[in-house]
Amino acid sequence: MARLDALNMFQSDGTTEVLLAEEYGKLIENVFAGAVSTQLKNVDLSGDPMGGSVEAQRVLNSVSAAYGTARAAGAGVGIEANPVTVALDQHKEIINEAEMFDLERIGLPAFLQRKAANNKYAMIKELDTAFFTEAYQQGSKVTTTATTEIGKLEELILALETVDSDFVDGIGRDMMGLVLSPTQHSAVRLEIDELPAQDNFYMRGAIGVFHSVPVFVSNHLPKATGQVVDAMVMAFGSVAQPVAVKDYGINRIPLSTAVATELFYDYGTKAVTEDLIFYIGDAYSA
Repeated sequence: MARLDALNMFQSDGTTEVLLAEEYGKLIENVFAGAVSTQLKNVDLSGDPMGGSVEAQRVLNSVSAAYGTARAAGAGVGIEANPVTVALDQHKEIINEAEMFDLERIGLPAFLQRKAANNKYAMIKELDTAFFTEAYQQGSKVTTTATTEIGKLEELILALETVDSDFVDGIGRDMMGLVLSPTQHSAVRLEIDELPAQDNFYMRGAIGVFHSVPVFVSNHLPKATGQVVDAMVMAFGSVAQPVAVKDYGINRIPLSTAVATELFYDYGTKAVTEDLIFYIGDAYSA
C-alpha cells in the first residue's frame, strides 16, 4: 500500500501526521494503563525489544559468611543469577478500512479516535490473555481446605508468602498481587478494603486490598472448560512480557478510494519466577 500524503489527501493544513502521532500516543498509553498484566509484569529487562528478544535476570540469595572470609580469599562471592531470555515471537496486526467517502464526512480526527478506542481493547485482551495463560501454565495450583471463599484466598496468599528457596525467603504481601476473576470478585467484594486515596497501587489499577495484598480484577484469567482460574497470586515481576509497537499509519488501499489504519506490534511472554505464581481453580495439563 502507498503511504497517504497528508497535505493533499485530507486537509490543506498538513496535520494528519500530527493527528496520527497524537492518537498513537493515546492508544499506547491507554493500553498500558488498562492492561492488568502491565501492572504485574517484570520490567527489569535488558536488551532492545526491537531487536527481537530481551533478558531477565533472577538473582540468587546471598549467604552470610564469617567475618574475614572474603579478605582471606582475596575476593567476595560473585553474584549468581539465572538469565531468562524472552523472545518477541508473537507478531500481531490491527488493520481497519474506511472508504474515503465516509472518512470525508465523519472527519479524520473522529475516525482515528474511534479506531484507537477499539484497538485499545483488542490489544489489552491479547496481552492480558497471553500473560495469564503463561502464568497459569507455569504456576502451581493450590488445593485449599477452607470452606469459605475468604479462607481459600487466604490459603492461596499464604502459599506464596511462605515460599523458601535459593532465590527467596518468603514474599511480603506488599510485593505480590492478587488477581480475581469477575465471579470471584463478586463473591468477596465486601471483604476488599479500600486503598488510601494517595496509594500508588490505585495508580496501577488495583481496586483495593485483601488481607494486605493489592487486588486486581481481570476477565482474562483462563476460563475455558477444564481451565477455569478463580484467583491467582504472584510476586510482582513473575512474568515478563516485552512489547514493541510500530507507528500508527494510514495507507491507501490500491485500486480503490478506501484507506486503512495500520497498527503492528510484537510481543513475547515468559515466566521468570514460576515458583512464585499460585492459583486456585482447575489444574493445568498440557
